[in-house]
Amino acid sequence: MTKKSTTIEALLQWAYRQELPKTGRAGTAGPGTGSAWGMVASFGELHALIDATNAYGCVPDWHATEEPHPDALRVHAAMPLLDDVSFVVPEGFDVLPEVGELRLEERADCHARGLAIARIGAGRLRTIVTGAAMLGKAPSWQAAIVERRPVHGPNGAPLWMRKVTRADGLELWIDGFNPRSRRPFAGAMRRTRLDPDPVAFVVERVEYQAFALALDALADELAGTLSSWSIDPRPLHPAPWVPGSKRGQVVTLEMTFSTASHQRPRKAS
Repeated sequence: MTKKSTTIEALLQWAYRQELPKTGRAGTAGPGTGSAWGMVASFGELHALIDATNAYGCVPDWHATEEPHPDALRVHAAMPLLDDVSFVVPEGFDVLPEVGELRLEERADCHARGLAIARIGAGRLRTIVTGAAMLGKAPSWQAAIVERRPVHGPNGAPLWMRKVTRADGLELWIDGFNPRSRRPFAGAMRRTRLDPDPVAFVVERVEYQAFALALDALADELAGTLSSWSIDPRPLHPAPWVPGSKRGQVVTLEMTFSTASHQRPRKAS
């Protein structure tokens, strides 16, 4: 039998949008519902759908007359691989190269907060991958134009800040306005804010990059195991926000596995 060629992204969408919603023969109930009418009755009582997904996390197709394709089941069976990963942030990692408004400390702070929020920890990466497959599109990574805007106090006057160094060498930003002279301290600068906050773009781009690396790992895991599909090795670019760059030309997250069979570190190449 001749296998059809597809990308790993298209394969996941086929599995989670077309095949895995099939819960069995027509009229078969999904987990926890008892029957299709039982789910309707429960909604009438609670005014909410409670666990309306099937065993694969998909909204059931109650009109399906066949079981999910075996290749779709193999795709789903490979998903626990993503629960076994962690990411290393290499030196020079920057997902906001085009945002020139950032000072060095602001850039570091945006990345630290964004990496803490991004859903790339143990057990969370799978939700990004399956969610994107169900929606039929990759996670968003486009960023808006970031502008620096002045910050004003309650009376409308501009706020000031200045950097000081404590006796222990720690540098701090403090109020830069001298209430006695009613003027800014020497060396003080206007307090500003970034609009919109770039942290949201860091979160999206970190999740996108983790998504791209996860697809690479799944493609390797499923290679040669499918009966009807062959996976076309056309990986997603891990940093499409860098125009004209190629894989391997930008610093990316590095994916590592805790299980011995997958301990080879993975990064975009």
